[in-house]
Amino acid sequence: MTFPPDLTSQPYTAVEASSEPDRGGLDLVAYAGELRRAVRRLDASGPDSWRAVVDRGLAEAYKRRDPVGLASMIELIVGFLDAEGRVAEAVSEIEHAIARSKGDPAILAILEALRASFLSGSGDVDAAMKAITASELAQAQTTLPLALGRGSRLCAGVRMATLTVEDVGPIEELMALGASEQFESAILHLLSVYIPYRFALGEHVEARPWARGLRMAAEATHHTFRLSDAETFDRADATISSFKAPSAEGLPIWNWVAPWRIHALRLYVVLVRREAGPAQKELAALLRARRRAGGANLDGIDAFQTNVQAAISTPDQAVMVPRPASVHLLNLGSTLAGAEAVAIAGNQSEASAWYDWLTTNLPARVQTSIEWPVSRLRVQGLLALRAGDFRKARRGLEAAVEWAARANYPVELAIAQVQLSEFLDLYGGPTPKTLKMISELREEGWTRLRSLGIDPAPHAYVVAHRAAAARNRLPVSPLTRRETDTLVLLADGLSYKEIGQRLGIAWPTVQAFAHRCYEKLNVSGKSAAIQAARELGIL
Repeated sequence: MTFPPDLTSQPYTAVEASSEPDRGGLDLVAYAGELRRAVRRLDASGPDSWRAVVDRGLAEAYKRRDPVGLASMIELIVGFLDAEGRVAEAVSEIEHAIARSKGDPAILAILEALRASFLSGSGDVDAAMKAITASELAQAQTTLPLALGRGSRLCAGVRMATLTVEDVGPIEELMALGASEQFESAILHLLSVYIPYRFALGEHVEARPWARGLRMAAEATHHTFRLSDAETFDRADATISSFKAPSAEGLPIWNWVAPWRIHALRLYVVLVRREAGPAQKELAALLRARRRAGGANLDGIDAFQTNVQAAISTPDQAVMVPRPASVHLLNLGSTLAGAEAVAIAGNQSEASAWYDWLTTNLPARVQTSIEWPVSRLRVQGLLALRAGDFRKARRGLEAAVEWAARANYPVELAIAQVQLSEFLDLYGGPTPKTLKMISELREEGWTRLRSLGIDPAPHAYVVAHRAAAARNRLPVSPLTRRETDTLVLLADGLSYKEIGQRLGIAWPTVQAFAHRCYEKLNVSGKSAAIQAARELGIL
């Protein structure tokens, strides 16, 4: 690549971190901006064709100890690497700059936040949050507006990626401020996290103008990585609205998260249709996309496989899906897929554990996922049903109907209507009001699904089968949660004393719980109780 002479031949002048740049020389911040624009105008002659001219500015930033100039050059470098999907290299560049920053808070405020952005983008939540803490500590020690502005924007992106943001209003203000200051790389990155976060809140309609803004900004800056992100968001929105499997064509291979999202959506579509052959094909494509992600922490790839097993076939035994250590934007889809699999074909104990885990670990504002656009409320309703808690099941399914109608998720609305009507038919009571509600829900849900080419019967069967099993097969006095916990740990081979330590109760109390299990299951002894509980779907 050959840059115009005016970008490479001007002399540098010293720039103090706390003062305005010397107008008689070359400001590194402006230099970084000119380089960014020049790269867009010129064709690259090969990998890292930008490296020499960028390294010249980077060396000068180190030489003069210009914190803002250094941060600008590092942002420029990682922006190029990010556009080519070279995330690990981008993190290495940032960490090298941090090591050479000599603890300057103005530099650390930006670079630690920048590092956190890339770490959260690859699913390393714990490391990202540590970097956020370091950035915010540095922000408290500097008054440099540029460092504070960039640091706060990048930190906001990480908090969305880790699902810890409660109010998106301040983030929208940060993105507007950034656009006016032309910090394109930081704003594009923030948008690429903000949009799927809005999807996770169930606000795909509200995310549309932001997705258009991302597309226009990516086109203007020739940022192919973010352009493919924008294309993915558009296809996801269309899938939710019209239930058409998104095309997997035209996405660059270096943006591993784009095909990951698209193939997860395609798998979701064929599973809703209960199409066995296409489901196996899309699952294989999803696994290939996962391999391209390299070291990214997506968690729970097995959750998609188990969901296919639960939805397409009748498993020989109840399915089990490990719960992730933490939930973030990248593994939110697989988390919901795993919970759904347990809701369809898990046992009572596993369903109860998943219900409690989702309630505790997933913020209440998170309603769905861009990759797996099911209603979290509906999944929890089915988990409660499988766990034998019919009150929570009804509450969850009713809330899912209301949410899907309000959030404009037509497929989820129809499935929730079908499943709620089936539940009420079994447990709602034969009152005129209930019978009318059942009739209306069933007619609307079945009609809507059929209009989309979806067979409603398998979705109704999920409720009918589980409700019938719970009503007809479980003992008259089903096990309490504490009794079930005791039986699970007995099945794991623990002694009364060990179980007491695990549950925080005395061992004679554990023994009493165990004997209650034997009585309710009408058996004598631990082995018979465990076998009976497995046959009944409790374990």
